[in-house]
Amino acid sequence: MQFVNLTLTGISNGMIYAAVALALVLIWRATRIINFAQGAMLMFTTFVAKAVIDQTGSYWWGFVAALACGFAFGAFVELVIVRPVENKPPLNAVIVTLGLLILIQAGAGMLFGVTPESFPPAFGIRGYVLDGQRLLFTSTDLFIVLSILGLALVLLLLFRGTTLGLQMRASAFEPEVAVASQQSVQALLATIGALPVRCRQAFMLHKFEGLSHAEVAEQMGISVKMVEKHIKMGLQACRGCLAQQETASSPPGARDASPGGRP
Repeated sequence: MQFVNLTLTGISNGMIYAAVALALVLIWRATRIINFAQGAMLMFTTFVAKAVIDQTGSYWWGFVAALACGFAFGAFVELVIVRPVENKPPLNAVIVTLGLLILIQAGAGMLFGVTPESFPPAFGIRGYVLDGQRLLFTSTDLFIVLSILGLALVLLLLFRGTTLGLQMRASAFEPEVAVASQQSVQALLATIGALPVRCRQAFMLHKFEGLSHAEVAEQMGISVKMVEKHIKMGLQACRGCLAQQETASSPPGARDASPGGRP
């Protein structure tokens, strides 16, 4: 029975560490910065939840308050503190996040006191009964395990099964390539926007809305031959834009070695 208790307690405690590790990985992938203040931020939102529970008597109001506080706090830290040091020397981020860690710890001590407190359980502290003996594994532990497993599953489906998630993964793995791709898309949109009005209309109806040449001609009240001319003009402009983007992004040596470059 001791083995069962230790195993189940280890799973419950391990899930908490897994959630912290998951947050560290997500932050690292998004910013390439290790946030040493993450534990202090977790502690601060826990104190906020405890204060709300003490005031309302409801665990779930405290749960919602912790999520909202964590979201707002994380957004503030990323925008105001982390983002300005993203492209700076790595030591800058280390110093900034360590300073934030000390600041949050001091602020929490002044606001909530320094006396250790126990957090109210979500459901209860009485363990389940197995074979006539009471386990240390409680309904609150089960809630922790299922919640974190559910969160991990949601993130897995997001990053592997949705377009947004795949784009986020691509940006995280190759941020420079993602930025370059975004710039190329913006340049193409600008090129399309600069086309003559009728040409742009025909090009967008065909390429963006998927209409055939005949359908575009009928909708615009022009001949199919004129539609083909407009689309050909749009394609030539887009190819010229892409060629210009490739030339601008290629290394100087590669441009010099190209047939059109200088020897």
